[in-house]
Amino acid sequence: MDEPADATAMAPRYSLAEGASASWSGHGRRGWETVSSDLELAVTELVTNALVHADSEVEVRLREYADRLRVDVRDSDPRPPLPAPVLQSGETDRESEHGRGLLIVDALASSWGNSPSGRGKSVWFELTRPPASERD
Repeated sequence: MDEPADATAMAPRYSLAEGASASWSGHGRRGWETVSSDLELAVTELVTNALVHADSEVEVRLREYADRLRVDVRDSDPRPPLPAPVLQSGETDRESEHGRGLLIVDALASSWGNSPSGRGKSVWFELTRPPASERD
């Protein structure tokens, strides 16, 4: 999915993640419902980062494996993402309106990272399928 470099067009991204979560559930892919809000938030944070910092088109890929979901967000900026600095107190600047996206992804995802992708980069994260006892 290619997206225009327009940070004001966030509604389709929410719909993408929400629709993907519903689609997986509706096609016998049960077990992801408990992480759907984490999926939506993490996708939104990475897409927003790509639009704001890379100022390029964005491509989002969602892959389902037996035990996890993987989301890749690709843009045309080769510079790796930098998480917001953490202050000596162990917290980020509470007054800042920006700079928490990667910290949020780090808190939600079972793993995340980045790698070169063509002329740009891919920032990815994975969510682990919750155990059956948490899905009921």
